[in-house]
Amino acid sequence: MTSGRILILLGAPLLFAAITLILQRRWPRAAAIIAGIAALFLATQTGIGPDGQAIRFFDGTLTLTEQAAPSLRLLYAGASLLFLLSARWPQGREFLPAGLAALTPLSVTLMASTFPLGVVTLLAVTACAAIMIQAGRRDATLAPFRYLTMTALALPFFLVAAWMLGSDQPVFTGSVWRLLLVGTALALAGFPFHIWVSPVTEDAPPLVTVFTFALVPAAILFLLFNLLQQHPTVVQETPFLTFLRWSGAAAATAGGLLALNAPSLKSLWGRLLLVEMGSAVMLIPAGPNGQQAALAGLGLRFVGLLLVSLGLILLESGPAGQPARPTRRNVGAYALFAYGALSLVGLPLTPGFPARWATITTAALESPWLALLLLVAMASAAAGLLRWLSSSIRPPASDRPGLTAQ
Repeated sequence: MTSGRILILLGAPLLFAAITLILQRRWPRAAAIIAGIAALFLATQTGIGPDGQAIRFFDGTLTLTEQAAPSLRLLYAGASLLFLLSARWPQGREFLPAGLAALTPLSVTLMASTFPLGVVTLLAVTACAAIMIQAGRRDATLAPFRYLTMTALALPFFLVAAWMLGSDQPVFTGSVWRLLLVGTALALAGFPFHIWVSPVTEDAPPLVTVFTFALVPAAILFLLFNLLQQHPTVVQETPFLTFLRWSGAAAATAGGLLALNAPSLKSLWGRLLLVEMGSAVMLIPAGPNGQQAALAGLGLRFVGLLLVSLGLILLESGPAGQPARPTRRNVGAYALFAYGALSLVGLPLTPGFPARWATITTAALESPWLALLLLVAMASAAAGLLRWLSSSIRPPASDRPGLTAQ
């Protein structure tokens, strides 16, 4: 019965979170393997049966719908892969239990029948993600604080907007779209609320970054799309979509320009990611086709982020956090990073290109300037990546022939 499956999806992650919390002290690799298998098992429990398709949950209902099931399946599969990879490359003692625990509120968000119920559970998701970002380091508080603050600030805007929409009073229309605009920009790093992205990529373990920026946004987008479908007046009678597109374009442009002068490889990663995230925000107003493209783009973002994270993991870091210079031993790691980074930029022949092309074409239909801004962001981001790679390949001044130490 589907109701039984829903209970499994809610309870099993918390059970296995407790198990891995106990096991990883002595057997961290076994704990990671168990977490990966558990998440993979959850992916098999997303089928929809003929009866019992919903259960009561507090003041709302959780329903395993045909729209939610594929997203849940991809969510669990992606988490399973990250957990299994952490068996080889540990990501902190908090990664497994917090990551598994986050799957329960993520599932609630995707299955919630009401927007407020889904929004409230997002707070639990962000709390788990903040724990993973800090990774037990007492001095690494800036990134998790910014992430938790920005995402938590978005929730009141969403809740008030949902209450106004539920009251069905036209007088609130002018306020609703403004609340949704600010909430969406806060939660998905639209301009000018994109300042938390780069600190997270700099401080968080690489696989945690993949979880935070590829899996968690799926729930936010799913909620937002459902709300806009239920209340089309927000789309049809307000400038919400236009402002949202420009917010995404501005965030992408900021990321591309900042990439030209990134101080570190992880900082460069964050600024390239801004190009991808801004592009995803621009796809939200594109209607049903935009919804499919945006959710598919998250899967492609997962691939690009995973390639970058594996490249960073394989690179040997020096005392200042800078990767080792390219050699025959680490050229593969640099290639993984570069290809994943180009995918985030959205250049042709990379996994990220289909989503970027969809964004460019839909943006050009509204304004050529939007498409131009995104192209400028992509070009400057690619130039920043090439600049960093060329400076890494170039030998130090002391090693160049004809130069002697002063």
